[in-house]
Amino acid sequence: MASITVNRVINAPIETVFERASDVYKWTDQISAITNVEVLTDGPVGVGTSFRETRVLFKREATEEMTFSEFDPPTGFTLIASSCGSEYVTKHTFEPVEGGTRLTINFGGTPKTLVAKLVTPMMAIMKKTLIKCLESDLNDLAKVCEAENPGDLA
Repeated sequence: MASITVNRVINAPIETVFERASDVYKWTDQISAITNVEVLTDGPVGVGTSFRETRVLFKREATEEMTFSEFDPPTGFTLIASSCGSEYVTKHTFEPVEGGTRLTINFGGTPKTLVAKLVTPMMAIMKKTLIKCLESDLNDLAKVCEAENPGDLA
């Protein structure tokens, strides 16, 4: 599967954007498509934190288990998951820019089973929907961060 990249400038400091984007405990309050998060590990969010995220995707609820494989405040974090015979990597990169913070999300999957490899061509059909989903997440996160930090950072 080819990777998908989306980004958005959020009018808030990098520390705020990173904190909100990585706080799985508050995702249900911040991201409209996420209906439940069950954290499976103890302690603060960081490398090794695992959780189950339930979100509305393709008009149905889907639950996936993910783990933070990288966690480097405030510049980035990476989530990994295995599902339906594929391994998925979602990398979040935070960069200070004029006007706030550019958050870039890169999502990609690698099929590992024969069935997953056979289904891979169908992913092209779903790509537009996945892009809209990621952009919606960015828009929701921006609303939260910008409400916390009103004003122009330029």
